[in-house]
Amino acid sequence: MGAHHYYLQVIPKRFVEKHKNDLANILEEQDAWENEIPSSEFLGELRNLLPNDTSWGEVEEFESKNKWGSDVRIWKENNQVRSIVFRYSPFADPLKLLENFLNAVTNENSLLFARQSQAILKPDILVILEDMKKSRACKFTSNPTSAIVDASESVKDRINKRLSDMEE
Repeated sequence: MGAHHYYLQVIPKRFVEKHKNDLANILEEQDAWENEIPSSEFLGELRNLLPNDTSWGEVEEFESKNKWGSDVRIWKENNQVRSIVFRYSPFADPLKLLENFLNAVTNENSLLFARQSQAILKPDILVILEDMKKSRACKFTSNPTSAIVDASESVKDRINKRLSDMEE
């Protein structure tokens, strides 16, 4: 994930209800769509959000035509959806793209996990914008160097936490 991306993962409501006490850690280890099947209409909307199909293997990826742009990834294993991630770039793409994504998520009756804030959010534009204001993606637009340094610190912290967990 680039420092210019605002990372949102689509989560089925039942998954959130089942794992609400430790969702962030569980998402690191388990696929949110493991016991759910997203509708073909929803997947179609996601595939049509962005113009450039850069899919590989079992991963469907669609990217913005803009440099440093947004992307959506539909991660699959054995042809079953495991994870759906949208990385929005407020730096490169219009707000309408985010709104279209949120409308699709709303129609699928799902929620969103914002990686940086570790929050479960409703797919409501006002809720998302409030969370995004605090993100590195927005910081990147005004101070790219600082946002990149923050992002690298975050990666270092996650690696150190994983190493510490393995030692226990």
